[in-house]
Amino acid sequence: MTFKSRTKCMSLLLVIVLAVSVFILPKSGEAATTYKMTTTVESNIRTGDSVKYAIIGYYKAGTTVTFNAKTKNNWYRITYKGKVGYVSGKCLAPYKAQSFTALNTEAKKHLGKKI
Repeated sequence: MTFKSRTKCMSLLLVIVLAVSVFILPKSGEAATTYKMTTTVESNIRTGDSVKYAIIGYYKAGTTVTFNAKTKNNWYRITYKGKVGYVSGKCLAPYKAQSFTALNTEAKKHLGKKI
C-alpha cells in the first residue's frame, strides 16, 4: 500500500469516525432529556405552551431543533435568542439521522482533499 493510498484510507476513517460521533456522543451542557425534532411546517416560537402566548420567533419548515423539555400539553421548550420559547408538538416530527450510506457517500467526496 502506497503512502498516498494509506493517507486516503486514514482520512476516510477519520471522517467516518467524526460523523458517527456527532450522533453518539453527548453534547456538553445538554439536559438529561432532550428531544431532537424537525419542523414539518413553519412553526411559531411562543413565550408559553399554548397559542395564547406571544410569538417571539419562528422556524422554517424542515428546521432541526433540539428541545430541552416537553410540557403536558405537547409543547416543546427551547432557548431561543436567550429567551425560553415553546413550539407545538403538532408542528414537529422526530428527527431522522442520515443513514450510514449517506455518511459514507459524503466522506468519499472529501478523499484527497487537504484538511
